[in-house]
Amino acid sequence: IKPEALWADPDAVSEESYDDSGPARSVRLELVKTMLNRNGQKVQENGILFSLHRETENYGALSVEGSVREGSGVVTVWQRNLPFDNGWRVNNGLGMLNTPSIDLARRQYRFFVPTTVMQGVSTEWTNGTGTQISAGVGQPAQYAGIRVPTLVRMSGNVFSAGGQITPAPNLEAGIQLVGANGISLNASPDSRSPELSTTGALASVAWKGAGSQVQANVIAVDSNINGLHGGGWVDGKFRGEQVDHNAGIFRLAPGLLWGNQQIVSDLQGAYYRANYQSRQWQWDGGVDYATPVSGAYHSTLYVTGNGRYQFSRDWAVGGGANVQQGLTNAWSTFAFMDKQNSWGPTRTRINHAQDPSRQETQLTIDQTWRLQESFRMSTAVSLLRETGEFGFFNNIGLGVYGGGDLGNNLTLDGNLQWYSRVGLNQGPSTYVNAALNWHFAPRWTLSTFVYENNTSIWSPLVVTSPIMNPALAKTLDWHDRGIFLTLRYDFNAGRSYAPLGGAPGEGGGRVKGILYFDQNNDGRMDAGDRGAANLTVILDDKFVTRTDAAGRFDYPQVRTGHHVITVLPDNLPLPWKLRDDGRQTFEVKVRDTTTLEIGAFLMR
Repeated sequence: IKPEALWADPDAVSEESYDDSGPARSVRLELVKTMLNRNGQKVQENGILFSLHRETENYGALSVEGSVREGSGVVTVWQRNLPFDNGWRVNNGLGMLNTPSIDLARRQYRFFVPTTVMQGVSTEWTNGTGTQISAGVGQPAQYAGIRVPTLVRMSGNVFSAGGQITPAPNLEAGIQLVGANGISLNASPDSRSPELSTTGALASVAWKGAGSQVQANVIAVDSNINGLHGGGWVDGKFRGEQVDHNAGIFRLAPGLLWGNQQIVSDLQGAYYRANYQSRQWQWDGGVDYATPVSGAYHSTLYVTGNGRYQFSRDWAVGGGANVQQGLTNAWSTFAFMDKQNSWGPTRTRINHAQDPSRQETQLTIDQTWRLQESFRMSTAVSLLRETGEFGFFNNIGLGVYGGGDLGNNLTLDGNLQWYSRVGLNQGPSTYVNAALNWHFAPRWTLSTFVYENNTSIWSPLVVTSPIMNPALAKTLDWHDRGIFLTLRYDFNAGRSYAPLGGAPGEGGGRVKGILYFDQNNDGRMDAGDRGAANLTVILDDKFVTRTDAAGRFDYPQVRTGHHVITVLPDNLPLPWKLRDDGRQTFEVKVRDTTTLEIGAFLMR
């Protein structure tokens, strides 16, 4: 339908038409003010976030992004998708970056190969899906700041270089090199701690078939502190008609480092995972065995399994268990029931966990309520009893999550959690937050996020795989309150702006979503779940954004068709892990909004 043949929309809120002349270009400015009070200590942060983007005809897309705060700032300049002859494309970066890695180094099932934050330069050359060359060098740094990032620069320098090819159909091979020179083990400029220098290499070979994939990795690292160490691992994946299998073996020597980053070391063993899904059944399980290479501690065996059966459209039951034996003997089990009713979906769940020093049992009821369009609400009620060497306590918890569109330009969301402990000399714990977004004028949005937290951070008993082996934090008292104010200006113009990833004139829709910590691992956001802030979200491996303080992200206009969202676990705390390696596929329809909920779950 030609645009001139359409009737005017009397409810349209835009006061000016879109300027589609010239190349695609955009500007985003955010004035940010943060006021925090943590245990009586007041912190304020004022700053500016900015992003400028422009596409060119022959030199790819150019962008500048960064922040300014109290006399300091961070700037990154990108040149993406720069075309050359014979199908080559180049991405170049200058400023605040991460050391680049080849795809084979990033595509790992069980072992994470980290990158290093640096102030420097990087380049990546690609030709189709099989050939890739990358390199980067700079000064290592650490992020600082609350909402407006700055860098704390460290001594020394870091570098990375790598490449991969496709020597034969279904076969990929590559090598990744990293190095660190003269880096202090303490970020403080007054530190006199020893300096670290390392050189590391990772060689990877991967074979892909119809539903199958095997990748072998060999690593070697030489450092001035630990000397020469190495290891390797093999990951395999096979997708059957109904059952998917993952298996691997590994041996990693003590003292392994990757650049200036810690990685899994002093560990050898094997693992196996399987999962099955049909119209009614869903189950998965596996076994991990790990033992230290050095013999410094006991071997550990970890067995896990869970399942779900869908009786009908409205009824489902499930449960599972985890058992850990060796260094620590512990076990946990859970059972749940899902019911679709006239009020909405309900989940009733009971958990029990036990180790030699403590045991806990918890009953939780989650309810998502059916409300009129544009409004949403879910509630949670939990009863917990924990006993141990300290005695016992009971915990009663209530949670409410909800919100809605209060008009065409005003949206309100909030979350309330309340816990009352009986049996310990402690008062109730509360967590309250609310987010208000007001699109008060074309291109202008005012966002307010407030919260108050009066609680003790309680570490639940979690039975996890020895391959992960996360260290849980001790109980701490927090008395927090904070206000985050953001005044945002968005400008977009040019012919190719409207659909991200599409040609001018293609139809598009909006993609928005939330990343959250799925506390009860039920695959949806409940009242007790919190958003995951400051995670990198990539659309179709090209368009990058980050989640806000409430875990939300937004792509206002994306071309119609099939798309992939990838979430990088760069700021995801252990032992949380993203399902399907943080990848989710979806379809976008013209003039429609696609809403995604991406949950992180606890590794067990």
